[in-house]
Amino acid sequence: MIEALETPDIIGEARVKMGIPLLQSRDVDRVVFVGDTHTAVDVTQTVFDKYYDDADLIVFLGDYVDRGETGVENVGLIASKFLEDSSKIIMLRGNHESPLTNVYYGFLDEVTKKLGEQGYQSFKEFFQAMPYSVVVNNYMCVHGGIASGLGLTRGRSGRLLRLGVACLRGFLFPERALRWKRNPGPSHLRWWLVA
Repeated sequence: MIEALETPDIIGEARVKMGIPLLQSRDVDRVVFVGDTHTAVDVTQTVFDKYYDDADLIVFLGDYVDRGETGVENVGLIASKFLEDSSKIIMLRGNHESPLTNVYYGFLDEVTKKLGEQGYQSFKEFFQAMPYSVVVNNYMCVHGGIASGLGLTRGRSGRLLRLGVACLRGFLFPERALRWKRNPGPSHLRWWLVA
């Protein structure tokens, strides 16, 4: 188990190793996708215990923190496995890896209690370095979704990623979002980003 006080050093090292926000496409035989663990470090540990040795790739789809008391340890555990073998672990950024949600759902309070008021800065920097999408076996993996009706076509993944990033930018990077404009069109896409 990762201790809270170890986590800032672990995520600092992992942040440097993560590199770029868009990852190279991956083709693997055995892949495990893990969604919203929200501080459930016991669930994260179970994923590693049961699947790590046999999987070629484990993709964590975001939302590691908030809604509990062990988000620091949960992030630390996943980041430590990423450091062991960065070709086997992918940590995507979810909407809870953001200062805007951390204030309301408890992670900021958790970090302050465990690491002091200055402890949160290392998590903000780590969250900003996290990739937000990866293509695995020709499937685009993101934490959220892409609104229907965008006219995305299969077979042109470069185009798909560009459109996906534009649609997800405000969702995953609200602190850096452009300005939002109300969409007078279809109800499934109420707001959009404009420069």
